Amino acid sequence: MRYRIRFSKTDAMRFTGNLDLHSTLERTMRRANLPLAYSEGFNPHPKLVLADALSLGITSDDEWLDCVMKEDFPADDLLAALRAAAPPGILFHSADVVENGGEKLPNLVQAARFTATLLDPAEDLEQRVADFLAQPEILREKTRKGRTRTYDLRALVFGLAVLPPDERGRQRLELHLSQGEGRTARPDDVLTVLGLDPLRALLHRTALEFKPAPTPETTP
Repeated sequence: MRYRIRFSKTDAMRFTGNLDLHSTLERTMRRANLPLAYSEGFNPHPKLVLADALSLGITSDDEWLDCVMKEDFPADDLLAALRAAAPPGILFHSADVVENGGEKLPNLVQAARFTATLLDPAEDLEQRVADFLAQPEILREKTRKGRTRTYDLRALVFGLAVLPPDERGRQRLELHLSQGEGRTARPDDVLTVLGLDPLRALLHRTALEFKPAPTPETTP
């Protein structure tokens, strides 16, 4: 049986990378005595798939995980077991049964929303945002596996806005960014183009957005 789980990654896990987060989730499920299903072959691994890798230093309210169990049991019981075994920094919100054989969870992700809280005051922030949005294209370079390619960051930014300050008076931005293989905008790249230091901002993912479920075809 396959389950889809929603959880938060809070401040206690801020500097836990994606691979370590994956390992933490696996250990949590073992601690909860859940019957994880494993792949076959010489190097079996648990069938856990995260929707979208979260960069180091970013927290989130809306993380998603698919996992496969060897035994079927109510999703509510799975959620209760996870909550009881959760380490500091992970909060489990929901668990649902999903059909096997559907599209993989990472392939469903199409966008994400982030909040950036600036630790240093930034002058003319609204004007910087307006100038960014007014540009027809913003060309950036990305290097991966020794290969460098140029891409248009502006096309991957669906929205960018100044939010009201937080309770400590710190400036904040909301970023609505494209996500997915070959079409991902990183929030730190947007901050850099705005003339802001990404290392002096607290980044928090508030929502992941998924492709809509396909509509069943009707027979005439």
